[in-house]
Amino acid sequence: MLRVSPFGEDDVVVSLLTEGAGLVPALAKHARARRGKSALAFEPFHTLSVELLAGGGELHRLTSSTIAVARTRLLDRGEALERAGLASRWARELSPPHTPEPEVFEALERLYDALDAEGAPDAARADGAVALLAFGLTLLEALGWGLEFGRCVRCGRERPAGRGAFVSAAASGVLCSACGGGAAGELPIEGALLDRALAGATELDAAAIAPLMRVVEEAIARQAHAVGARKGRA
Repeated sequence: MLRVSPFGEDDVVVSLLTEGAGLVPALAKHARARRGKSALAFEPFHTLSVELLAGGGELHRLTSSTIAVARTRLLDRGEALERAGLASRWARELSPPHTPEPEVFEALERLYDALDAEGAPDAARADGAVALLAFGLTLLEALGWGLEFGRCVRCGRERPAGRGAFVSAAASGVLCSACGGGAAGELPIEGALLDRALAGATELDAAAIAPLMRVVEEAIARQAHAVGARKGRA
């Protein structure tokens, strides 16, 4: 469940990212008035089991909702909640409605699991910042806006392994110096970090990922703006 919005006196409209139907907005009738066994589960960041009825338009009807996988440690940590909320907003703003996106669904599940595990007492707990970065990269890639770290996005020149480069969110990847890299304020990013990102690795030092996270956040913001503009024209 990505968002819950009050509607009328006691209804709510929810944004659901579902495994089989992608992003689905749904109306939950009398949800705020329900109690006991008839109550619907609206806890964020858990995995829910839901039943939906298709409506006449885009808005479905939510008839039942229960928690299938609970992530209680995530809910006890402010930083984890903030990251989970940010990722949920990214998924809601970028995902096309009623279109299955299994990679996005699975990536969001992995992020929630990692944020929940971050609060575990054992030494092998996950790193939430790295998990959020991995989700952002997967989200962009799965929806067709992936960032290119292996070669210049304009001339196609390959970036040698280990060599740093300027990365542009506007251009969706690396720009070599001959193609204007660094001239328009792109961020310089170390080669080791670009190599890890290119390989899809998540075992990174959270303190070192800040430049790449800034690029990912800007790329997502640009795509969200473009998606919103298209919806406004529709």
